[in-house]
Amino acid sequence: MSRQWMTLMAILLVYIPVAIDATVLHVAAPTLSVALGSSGNELLWIIDIYSLVMAGMVLPMGALGDKIGFKRLLLLGSAIFGIASLCAALSPTAMTLIASRALLAVGAAMIVPATLAGIRSTFAEASQRNMALGLWAAVGSGGAAFGPLVGGILLEHFYWGSVFLINVPIVLVVIAINAKVVPRQPARREQPLNLLQALVLIAAILMLVFSAKSALKGQLALWLTALVALGGAAMLTWFLRKQLSAARPMVDMRLFTHRIILSGVMMAMTALITLVGFELLMAQELQFVHQKTPFEAGIFMLPVMVASGFSGPIAGLLVSRLGLREVATGGMLLSAFSFLGLALTDFSTQQWLAWGLMTLLGFSVASALAGLPVPRLWRQRRRRKRRPPGRLKPWPIAGRRSRHSAVRPDPDPQLTAPLLRCRLA
Repeated sequence: MSRQWMTLMAILLVYIPVAIDATVLHVAAPTLSVALGSSGNELLWIIDIYSLVMAGMVLPMGALGDKIGFKRLLLLGSAIFGIASLCAALSPTAMTLIASRALLAVGAAMIVPATLAGIRSTFAEASQRNMALGLWAAVGSGGAAFGPLVGGILLEHFYWGSVFLINVPIVLVVIAINAKVVPRQPARREQPLNLLQALVLIAAILMLVFSAKSALKGQLALWLTALVALGGAAMLTWFLRKQLSAARPMVDMRLFTHRIILSGVMMAMTALITLVGFELLMAQELQFVHQKTPFEAGIFMLPVMVASGFSGPIAGLLVSRLGLREVATGGMLLSAFSFLGLALTDFSTQQWLAWGLMTLLGFSVASALAGLPVPRLWRQRRRRKRRPPGRLKPWPIAGRRSRHSAVRPDPDPQLTAPLLRCRLA
């Protein structure tokens, strides 16, 4: 095996637990409620804090990788991920588990851009790089899809902390492997870190989510909930104004003036939010209503996990044959049909029908994500850099016969962060 593919294996190995941890707690909510005495609101924070913190930290961590080199960022992120996993496994209360999950997200936010940059620098040939990025995308979607099953297996035989403790030996192995195998990338000192903007964005998101949950649960006085919501909205407004006025913003807001980017982000958000939400609600219904164990719930949801994890190459082939727009639109329509069918299905008496609809759902979500035309954006972005300032040519909409692969995300955080933000939610 060549050194290139050994590097890819090492990169994918460290990315697997990052993807799994996004959904591994979906079947663990009843167990956590009993073991930690956590309330329903605390359970939601335990599950949600991982993706919320990662959403705000991916961008500055990508900039940090430019400053220190992405190999160092990968090793540092892996170490933080392992330490946070150990802290989460030993958490005595719900609040300490929430804090540990937040630290876990910081490590994951370092790993994601580092793995993409590692693939980009390792594979110079376009065809090999596309294959490597396709495998990266398959590992990400498959890991997130199989998270509930992994959690169910561990909870069936061990205590709840095992869903985090299993990360520790994996991290120790991958740190040793990546230190030897992954090549060192040159640092680019001029890249701004924008850490303050990232912290403001995270605080704004957390305040808005907290106010929404408090309003639904009635935990705080109405005026206090409104005050928190206004504070979050004000911080978010400041962040957006900063992006529009800064010479080198954390997020280039002009990207969202182009329909191709805006539609891609909205499609990714819709597909992934519905899939992750379905898995979370399904796990609770199977355990609370149908009295299944965590392992049985994970097995019942296996079709959607398998379909979403292994449909990426099929969807990519369809994109090359039919085009981005057709595959993405068809995937969204099939997702809507699958959800409608599942809403009308009795899981206790119509198991085969439920499994068939779950399989269709997993494939349709993969097809919707396959329609994201990121490679075209990357080329247009490089053309824009070669133009004099003030002469920005709009990006064209993907044509009917566009043959760009669905699984080629650009490792530049400024371009891919909106998509990564949704993918690891």
